[in-house]
Amino acid sequence: MSSPIYELLKRPDELFVVEHAHLQPRFVEDSVRISLQSTLERYAELDDDDFVLARQLNFETIHSHDVAGRALAGPSVSFAASCTTVSRPTAAHRATASGSRRSAAGT
Repeated sequence: MSSPIYELLKRPDELFVVEHAHLQPRFVEDSVRISLQSTLERYAELDDDDFVLARQLNFETIHSHDVAGRALAGPSVSFAASCTTVSRPTAAHRATASGSRRSAAGT
């Protein structure tokens, strides 16, 4: 990620985090690639037939979709990273899904 994640920040701290994130912008596929690379470097004793997977979902605040990134290393692939958009369910879809769960539960 571009910066550490904090649960609760005061305004001056929030400014610091936002400014720091803007100094190091990353796409989701960059984040998973760096995460996987760091893991492989940290655990150099992994065998060639071991499989490592890194996934991340970015919740986009200014778009109507989210972005998912995935990177993997394993016996069949030395290193690969990809990015896809993920449709966000609409309010109507969420209401229908929650109604279906209530009906299935018998309520």
